[in-house]
Amino acid sequence: MGVEHSTPGIIILLIGFLGPAIYFILRARKGHEIFVRRISGIDAVNEAIGRSAELGKPAIFSTGLTTVSPVLYACLGVLAHVAYKAARFRTRLLVPQNNPESMAIVEDLVR
Repeated sequence: MGVEHSTPGIIILLIGFLGPAIYFILRARKGHEIFVRRISGIDAVNEAIGRSAELGKPAIFSTGLTTVSPVLYACLGVLAHVAYKAARFRTRLLVPQNNPESMAIVEDLVR
């Protein structure tokens, strides 16, 4: 017959992947502080929107020449953050689109 799926190697891999995850979950529940590194790209977005607010110019966010696709849905997460920051700074946000279907989705998100 064939090799069984419950081999010792699979058990070692399972412990290797789940062990650290369970360890850090238990540490977080006990109240230990967890270090989360800042992402410099998010800081740069905040800086750019702040700069456009200071200059009194609109901020422009481009999703590229995408139709309704996984790429557009990936852009929507970033656009939600940018739209929130632009609204907070009372800055005009321009999001040019070339596809009417993606334009409707983007307008609904930014609204």
